Amino acid sequence: MARTLRERGIDLLVLKQGIDTFTPTGRLPFHMLGAIDEFQRELIVEGTHEGLASARARGRTGGRRPTLTATQVRMARQMYDSEEYTVQQIADTFHTSRATVYRALTDEGDFAYVVYRSGKTKTDSDGRHYDETGQGDRSKAQYDADRMYWPLADHKRPHAKAMVYVVDGIVKRIRPNEPDLDAWKRHGSKWEIPVSDPILDPAEIAEKFPTLGLSIGDALPAQRGKLREHLAL
Repeated sequence: MARTLRERGIDLLVLKQGIDTFTPTGRLPFHMLGAIDEFQRELIVEGTHEGLASARARGRTGGRRPTLTATQVRMARQMYDSEEYTVQQIADTFHTSRATVYRALTDEGDFAYVVYRSGKTKTDSDGRHYDETGQGDRSKAQYDADRMYWPLADHKRPHAKAMVYVVDGIVKRIRPNEPDLDAWKRHGSKWEIPVSDPILDPAEIAEKFPTLGLSIGDALPAQRGKLREHLAL
C-alpha cells in the first residue's frame, strides 16, 4: 500500500533528527510529531471547508463556469424536443460543441409532462373514459383519465413536477404532481401518476411554476405524431 506524503515527511524528519524508533524514548517523539502533524492538517481542512461554505453563502461556487446558462439549457431541450433541430444545429446556435449539448440534454432537471389530446371523448373496452371526458375538469372521470397510464423512466419521477393537458392545441389544464413517490403505482411499463386538482388561476400557475411559460388558454400546437413531451422547467 502506498504511503501518504505526510507519513513520508515524518519518516524524513525522523531520519534527520536521528530518532531511534526501536526504543521507547525514540518512539515517544515520533508519535508526538505525527499527532502534531495530523492536528495541523485537520485545522487546514476545517478552514478550507469554512471558506467554501462562506463562498457558497455569497453565491460563489467556484470551479469552471458552465458553457450554457440555465436559460440556454432550457432552450436547447425545447429545440431538441421539437424534433426540428439536430444536435449539431443546436450546438451551432449556442456556439458550443455537440458533447456540451448532449450533456445538457441528459442532465436531470425538473420538467412538466405535456399531453396532447383531441376534444373527442373516447371510452375503452372497460367503460373507462379517456382523452377528454366532457364531464368537467374536476370530475372523477377526468381525474382518472388524467392520471392513468403514462410511460416514464423511474429515475425521472422525482423531476416530473406537473401534468399539462393540451386539447386541440390549447392548454386546458395544469395539474401539479403529488411529491410523494410512494403514491405512484406501476402498471407494467407505465405509471398511475397521482395528480392534484387543476390550477386554473394564471397568477397561481405563475407562482408555482415560474419557468413554465404557459397558462390556461395559451396556444401550444402539437407536432404531427407527437402525443407527449417533456417541457423543461
